[in-house]
This record gives sequence, structure tokens and C-alpha cells, in this order.
Amino acid sequence: MERKITLQEIEELHRFVRQHYVEFYDVELELVDHLANDIETQWQKDTQLSFEQALEVAFKKFGVFGFSDVVEQKIKQLTNAYYKKSFALLKSFFTVPKIVVTLALFLVLFALINQVNVDTYESIQLGLLFLGTSFLFYQLWHLYRQKQGRKKRGEALWLLHSVLYNLEIWPYYVITFWVIRFAMHRFSVQDNPVFATSSVVFSSLLLTLTVLYLYILKRVVVPQVEADLLEQKKKIVAE
Repeated sequence: MERKITLQEIEELHRFVRQHYVEFYDVELELVDHLANDIETQWQKDTQLSFEQALEVAFKKFGVFGFSDVVEQKIKQLTNAYYKKSFALLKSFFTVPKIVVTLALFLVLFALINQVNVDTYESIQLGLLFLGTSFLFYQLWHLYRQKQGRKKRGEALWLLHSVLYNLEIWPYYVITFWVIRFAMHRFSVQDNPVFATSSVVFSSLLLTLTVLYLYILKRVVVPQVEADLLEQKKKIVAE
């Protein structure tokens, strides 16, 4: 007689996956399904194999780092998929008629950055560094509050929550640690007008791209991620 996983054993698999630091519910479901199929495949060859022995064999197939590699790979795949969608939309701002908006934004930012003088350099640099660090702590605190809120409400944490965090956080680092770096580089090469102007042009272009990306992120990508998450929840509930 073919041996099948019981409901009690399914619950044990859920506990096992959570104990190995898988916090995303959708990934947990996928891993439980994978482990259950692997165990049943083993039982087809050896019906005397215990559930615990079969689970140990199935888990060893994930390697030294266990489920962590699977989680990281899935986050990377999903994040890259939304990045591609974001950058495809970003390209549209370099076609007519949106390129007019892009050019106007670039010229405004170029003029503003070019107005910065060496006397205000230190103040601006320290100010942006403070803002960037403050934003990092705010994001970490906000993420912690979201997790705690979901736990209190009995809601699960989904992989797309982490993806959304990754999408939103990096533009602020670009502004804080890269735009200011290239913008202020012109003071070290101010004796060479070509290099000085190039630094301002590059920082203005980088800031323009970052601002446009943030606009696309807030207006298009974030609503799309939230819609995808809702659809994923409905699909799992239906199953």
C-alpha cells in the first residue's frame, strides 16, 4: 500500500520549516510541499523508512546552509523581475514626449548643484549623511513595526514584503552617498573646468535618474507589487 503524508506530518513540516528561519509564508508553503513530495518519493522505495528519517534525508539535499539559499534566491529573482519592469518604464522617459520632462528636471538639478560652493560643501555633505543614516534607521524601525503589527493581527509575512523593502531603500543610498560624492568631486578638480563640469553633469544625471525611478516606484511599481501580493493570497486561499 502506498504511504502518504498525514495532516499531522504536514503540520510537523510547517514547524520544521519555521524553525529553520523561513519567515515568509509563501516560501514556507512551497518548501513544505517540496519536502512532502520528497518524503513520499522515498517511501515509494522504502515503506519502512520513518517520517523523521525521510525528512532528514530530504533536508540534507538543501546543502550546508539549509533553506537560506532558497529564500535568498527567491528574493533575488523577484527583486530583479521588478527592477526590470522599473527600468523598462524608466526608458520611456527618454522618448518623446517624456524626454522633455527628463531634460527639464536635469537642467533644474544641474543648476542647483552648480550653485553649491566650497563654503557650504561640508555642511551639505554632513547633512545628507545624517539624512541617509536617519532614513536607514527609520526603514529598519518601520520594517520592525510592520512585522510586529502583522504578528499581533495574526497575519503572515510574505516574500513580496521583503522585495518591496529592497526596491524602496536603495535610491536613498544613491542620493546620499553617490550623488553628493560626484557633485563635490568638482572642488578637487576645480582647476580643470572640463573635469569640474563633468562631475556636475554626472551627479545631475544620476540624481535625475534616481528621482524618476522613485516616481515610477511610487506611482506604478509599489501598487503593482501590492496587487500581485493580493492576487497571490487569493490564489493560495483558493487552493
